Amino acid sequence: FASECSLRSFGAKYAASLVMPVVFAAAVVLATLAFGVGRRIIGALADFPELSLRQVLLSTLFAVGPVSYLPLARATLVLFDCRTLPASDSLWLKASLSERCLDGRWWALFPIGLAGVVLYVVGIPGVILLTLLRARARLFSDAQTFASFGGLYKLVRRQFYALPVVLMGKKLAIAAASLFLSLAPSFLIAVLLALVLAAGLAQSMLQPYYFVLYDRFDLVLTALLSTLLLCGTVLLADGTGREDRPAVRLVVVLVYAAIAALLAAIALFIAQDIREIRRKQGEADYERVARDRVRGLLKDVSRPNEFLRQLECSEAGAGLEMVSIARE
Repeated sequence: FASECSLRSFGAKYAASLVMPVVFAAAVVLATLAFGVGRRIIGALADFPELSLRQVLLSTLFAVGPVSYLPLARATLVLFDCRTLPASDSLWLKASLSERCLDGRWWALFPIGLAGVVLYVVGIPGVILLTLLRARARLFSDAQTFASFGGLYKLVRRQFYALPVVLMGKKLAIAAASLFLSLAPSFLIAVLLALVLAAGLAQSMLQPYYFVLYDRFDLVLTALLSTLLLCGTVLLADGTGREDRPAVRLVVVLVYAAIAALLAAIALFIAQDIREIRRKQGEADYERVARDRVRGLLKDVSRPNEFLRQLECSEAGAGLEMVSIARE
């Protein structure tokens, strides 16, 4: 978020990186207020619904917050990432080794860093979680709530509506580990590998998404990221870094293969997702769409087989159709 070319001092770059999101939020507020004024003055805008400032800010936060959370959290925590140098007992910033920690200039930036922790590191997931908890009874039933916040949770099953907040917690752990453990690469790789494997295990056990495609993609992504981290462990254990060693060459080949597989998996996932979206738009694919939806909904039933038997015994034709679709 900071410009390395136009700002030279660390303090200016750090302050700019944390102020820019506030400027963006202020622009959203001004645009909303301007639209409200224009709606009353310009007759052509009178047909548009009135916008609530709170609703616009929350919708913007729900759309932008999860995507920008990792870089924002990392940019905020940079101020608190200090180290010692061999020739000095003082603490120095890793991001700028010419800057001391805990001196006058550092304390001048401390209020900005603390505000960033409150607003971004804690505030973004906190506001999203609080909003979801307050609206949890109508997240999937109220059209206005779903239109405002549904983009955040519409792909997950009902009981996992807070999954985006959990994913932001995972991003925070990755950002903190990459900063504070950067001088201990072995420990850093171990922590990252534990995070990735724990998330993959939880993903495979819970299967939080309605559609199997997303669950499978997460598992593939977990496997490829784990492979990359294990390759990093092998290179770190070798210690020499010489490319003429057979083990190093093999690991480098595996790294390139894993990156290529990762890019191929992303491309395949995007292609399949686009294909599914196009299929859902056609009436001829109604049964396929219904089958995927029913299978996703059955994940929320504690005893799906017993539920299907009871539904099949009912006299409702729709129930028999639902059973036949689900069992295909």
